[in-house]
Amino acid sequence: MYLITTDGNVATSSTSYVDINGFGENEDSSKITIGRTDLPPWTSVSLNGNTNIILNEGTWKSVTTTISIYDADYCADIDTVSAQLYRADTNTSGTKCAPEDGDCYREEVSCVATSTGDACGASDPTVEYDCGFHLWYIATPTDAGAQSSQIWAISATTTDVFGNTTSATNSNELIEVTSLSALNETSTINYGTVVVGNNTGSVNQETYITNTGNTAIDISMNSVGSDMCPDYPACGDNTLSNPNQEYNYNSSFTFGSGTSLIAGPHEIESNLAKGTNTTTPDGTCSIFWGIGIPNGTVIDTYTGQTSMTAKLDD
Repeated sequence: MYLITTDGNVATSSTSYVDINGFGENEDSSKITIGRTDLPPWTSVSLNGNTNIILNEGTWKSVTTTISIYDADYCADIDTVSAQLYRADTNTSGTKCAPEDGDCYREEVSCVATSTGDACGASDPTVEYDCGFHLWYIATPTDAGAQSSQIWAISATTTDVFGNTTSATNSNELIEVTSLSALNETSTINYGTVVVGNNTGSVNQETYITNTGNTAIDISMNSVGSDMCPDYPACGDNTLSNPNQEYNYNSSFTFGSGTSLIAGPHEIESNLAKGTNTTTPDGTCSIFWGIGIPNGTVIDTYTGQTSMTAKLDD
């Protein structure tokens, strides 16, 4: 009688007995111990298809992560997969940073086995999981500025039904969140009725500017066309030139002391910081407006257009 035991990487196991007959009175008995491996699943990670992340102005961007898993006990044994997306520097890691919209995210929903990539089949040791993130417009850029030496990274953790756990990051990728300079403004400046030969004095109209990107910005002001008119933008016979409008940044003023609106870009050194809160946007400022109506202006309702664009603060 002899005994054969396979014990490389073997945990608690079931046992099979095999009696081998056919040699007359001689009888040999084999005992083979068969068990599962006790090694954790092996995992690799890729973020956003190994491409830089370009955010969406004023809202979130859907960012995906692909987690490739190998489990010698077959992919059906995978129990949970989780991931964290974070700005990587010497002080943070995917397991330590506290989730917040500037620098650290948990997956938006639980990671799920893929329906489009390497799906789990019968007696299959490999499978891919997909994890989705909603990356907000205030996420810190790493392509330039103070954080240009950093990257965005993924930390993924896989656990099987036996409690074996492994973690991995996308250490072979260099993924940047790119800079986004953007703003949103209230759409209408309504001066109401102003008598010919008069101006709005100290009664201002206020427009509200919100930084909808991830960088500090200045504001570039520009009149669209040269005039206001009743039939804008055709502007036939009756016009009111745009320099009759004045504005002031972040404080009210009396007409005559503001800045005249001119054709061509004029930069306001607003230094408007990026927001820190996506629920109640806090990267905001105001621009105050006034207008004067020269003598001889034909009585009518005049319309024009002003462009405000974000410029990276320098």
